[in-house]
Amino acid sequence: MSYNASKTLPYSVELYRQLKRKRTAFAYAFVLSLPILVAIAVLLMPISAWIVGTIAFGTKPLQTPLGATFENPVALSRIAIMTGYLAISLLFVAGLAFYLSVRTDAPLGAVGVAVGISILLNILDAITALGSIRNWLPVHYAFSWFDALATTIDWSIMIRGASYCFISGTILYALAINRFAHKDVTS
Repeated sequence: MSYNASKTLPYSVELYRQLKRKRTAFAYAFVLSLPILVAIAVLLMPISAWIVGTIAFGTKPLQTPLGATFENPVALSRIAIMTGYLAISLLFVAGLAFYLSVRTDAPLGAVGVAVGISILLNILDAITALGSIRNWLPVHYAFSWFDALATTIDWSIMIRGASYCFISGTILYALAINRFAHKDVTS
């Protein structure tokens, strides 16, 4: 039996191209379905909390820990603002976990490392000796959603925190997609 390169080479190249197209299509399908599933999960928590709270306490005005009191339509809008901000601020941790899961073969370990890095960044944020370096950490503005509980909202801090998390999360997602597109998943 002899080896004939003209018969086997085009077949293997075409098979490789088909595999690469399927892998890219899978990556894009995963990346497109992930935000939908995360949005459902993020929206499910405040909606169910609102329903349970309405059943347990009625529809009285909401009093915040900061002392402000909101009627139901305003309270719902503030809860929506906080939910949106928290969803955007979690993009950094989700992007980091997604990137690390593509880089390694242990997805659970990647999520653990992402949570560990998030905790480490929170510890670094608590060190006042770092000065203005803390302002550039993605977790520095993690609690700026608390401004939505005040009578007036300071949008500048919330926008800065959301933009940092959105940019860093988008970069990590792009790196993960690029790595997945070039990763050898056949071995």
